Amino acid sequence: MAIHVVIGPPCAGKSTYVQENRKDKDVVVDYDLIAQALGGTEPHDSKGAIRTCAISARDRVTDLCIERDFDSWIIRTELGQEDMEFFRLAGAEVIEVDPGEDECIARAKADGRPDDCIEAIHAWYAKHGEDKERTMPAKPNEREYRMMAMPLTAFCDVEQDEDGEERYANRFNSPKFVEGYATTFNDPYILWEDRESGWKYVEIIDRNAFDEADMDDVIFLYDHEGRVYARNRNNTLYLEPDEHGLYVAADLSRTTLAGEMYEDISTGMVTKMSWAFTVAEEDVEDDELNKTTVFTIRKAKKVFDVSCVSRPADPNTEISARRVIDGVIEERKLREAQQAKRELERRRKEIALRAKAMTIR
Repeated sequence: MAIHVVIGPPCAGKSTYVQENRKDKDVVVDYDLIAQALGGTEPHDSKGAIRTCAISARDRVTDLCIERDFDSWIIRTELGQEDMEFFRLAGAEVIEVDPGEDECIARAKADGRPDDCIEAIHAWYAKHGEDKERTMPAKPNEREYRMMAMPLTAFCDVEQDEDGEERYANRFNSPKFVEGYATTFNDPYILWEDRESGWKYVEIIDRNAFDEADMDDVIFLYDHEGRVYARNRNNTLYLEPDEHGLYVAADLSRTTLAGEMYEDISTGMVTKMSWAFTVAEEDVEDDELNKTTVFTIRKAKKVFDVSCVSRPADPNTEISARRVIDGVIEERKLREAQQAKRELERRRKEIALRAKAMTIR
């Protein structure tokens, strides 16, 4: 059996993709074709009884393909959580066809689609477009990476000291000075969100998390790798937990490359900050009612680096969710998968009974 579920926005080319890839005897479950077969006269715009019957027929044929293990191609605009889990347990391959919003709209206009089709395209991208961008790749080690929305600030203000001498108004007396916060304290933020189940994983950094942390040799990097632009061991990097969070200040005037990084920050080309660390102690608490797991980091073991980043870590990628995926999330997903598997078996039996009843009649 090979079940392929093809999803994507209106005018993405899903039907074309299926026709180009299907085999001669594969079943194609296409709502538009079913609606036309039931008497629909407006392509892609069936309404009323025809729409109701077409959806019912589409779902019945889909059930039959899974029940009988037919090679099939099932076309949908999108899948809800229940359908996604159902197809996953049935071993289906989910394929997304997405040429981009502008291209879909251009195709809709060229094909003379109704206005509500274009509205549907906008709605699809408003809902799914944010999922498209993926950022820094996960790093396969034990370090955790966190991005804070608080920007890095670069400035070189001048002031006069007690002797009337001019100096740069920062702790390093540096003409290329940046500062910001690597993290904030007692400020919950979403670490990861399971879009299938709606379960959220929230993290909180405790006010005392750095009291015993190893911060003897922290370095200032770009995207957590490459050249070192500053480090606290040679007094070009300063870190201090204060009432707000882990404050970071750096002198980027010592090398040519560090100066170039200062220019990138001061012109707004690079604006976000991230940090790499390991956890020594944390609390984990589940809130079943609000579908939330809260991680409270009580103690950080070691801070490796603070980095300015070109693209902050996506909260839904492995870079910021690896640790919880390895443990808590996997355990929860196992329980949910077992429950979904039981539901799949129930639905299979229900489908088989309906098919048997139709045969008897």
